[in-house]
Amino acid sequence: MAKQSKLVDRERRKLRVGEQIQEHGIRYRARAEGDGTWFIRYTDAAGKLVEETVGKVSQGKTLAGAMALLRDRQTAVEHEGFIFTPKRAKKALATVAVFFEAEYLPWSKASKRAWKDDIQRFRSHIEPAFGDQPLDEVTRAEVERWKVALRSDHAPATVNRCFTLLRAMFNKAIAWNHLGESPCRGVRTLRENNERVRFLTESELARLLEAATRLNSGDVVDADGKKKRGNRWLRSLITVAVNTGLRRGELFGLRWEDVDKDNRILTLRETKDGTTARLPFNDEVWLALSTVPRVAGNPHVFPGRQGQLTDVKRAWSDALEMAGIQDFRFHDLRHTFASHLVMAGVDLNTVRELMRHKTLTMTLRYAHLAPEHRQAALAKIGAVYTRAAGAEIDGRKGHRRDNGEKAAGAPRNPLILVGETGLEPVTLGL
Repeated sequence: MAKQSKLVDRERRKLRVGEQIQEHGIRYRARAEGDGTWFIRYTDAAGKLVEETVGKVSQGKTLAGAMALLRDRQTAVEHEGFIFTPKRAKKALATVAVFFEAEYLPWSKASKRAWKDDIQRFRSHIEPAFGDQPLDEVTRAEVERWKVALRSDHAPATVNRCFTLLRAMFNKAIAWNHLGESPCRGVRTLRENNERVRFLTESELARLLEAATRLNSGDVVDADGKKKRGNRWLRSLITVAVNTGLRRGELFGLRWEDVDKDNRILTLRETKDGTTARLPFNDEVWLALSTVPRVAGNPHVFPGRQGQLTDVKRAWSDALEMAGIQDFRFHDLRHTFASHLVMAGVDLNTVRELMRHKTLTMTLRYAHLAPEHRQAALAKIGAVYTRAAGAEIDGRKGHRRDNGEKAAGAPRNPLILVGETGLEPVTLGL
């Protein structure tokens, strides 16, 4: 019985990225799930060991094709004295990682407020998959497979943000004359569901505020007896967020010069859409900001060790755990602001203005929290029906049927049918 080849498809699919197998002058190196590169090895007529690249599986190259090319080369060596002469090497393109570091990232820093997000997404999701590949070797099939693999562990929104960055990188490579065509062309983003609305109930908010206060006191210890550090700004951050709907980045970037306590106005100089906004604030925010001490030499309301505060993850996680609150993100404080406004009867357009939504569509995700508005609408149409039904009854008073009976003896809900001639109405009691 013939021995099974190591190069068959079933065996190749067992390889991890970067692993390879070799047999009888043919080598295969795995690149990604379902894809890899074929090579052939032989000795030419000059006695030189040669390895030629056949191509990728995603380019239609097969084991049979590699074997046929190897046979052709061996025949040419034996009968024609074939000596391999490499083609003039084209200028090697930069790898994806080199292009990102040398060209895209400097542009991102100069052009985008959220350039740090580009670094995180590239390091975490793009570099492991494409970092060591030349720009012109990344294929559309590889991008599609990468997107599918990323979706298995991440939300559609995360996949789309990473793909958007990858697409932007290749578009810049084309614009800067490094590349002719993008492998992202024709690859579509995933459908996103942004309707998630998780907000704190009043009791949850009370527990979270209490937990933030206790953590800051330094009296809380973990299972090992070590004190939890907390964050001195956390309670104030929560208070301002729940009463204004500010995003985390807007809170962290807030400066004292942007706080007008006399007129109770906050000026946001770096909003999500890059514009400046001015928002009113209430007594709770005024009291919270009045208790926040200013740090000498630091202009930020919520200062970090150097400049603005950048992270409260540990304190935030500890506070949620102490409060017994699950499935809640810092951004959900913004949802809490909007949700309680709607439940208090504030109209959706006013909520839209306070949330700074460009259209009412984003605000409509909170509409289900105001059932009284829908009940009021139904009550209005009910009133119309009641008046119409009353008028119908009044109109029938004194009406007598053809047989002389009083109207009171007629059926309450007669069905009136008009005959085919259209001359005589026929009344049928049902």
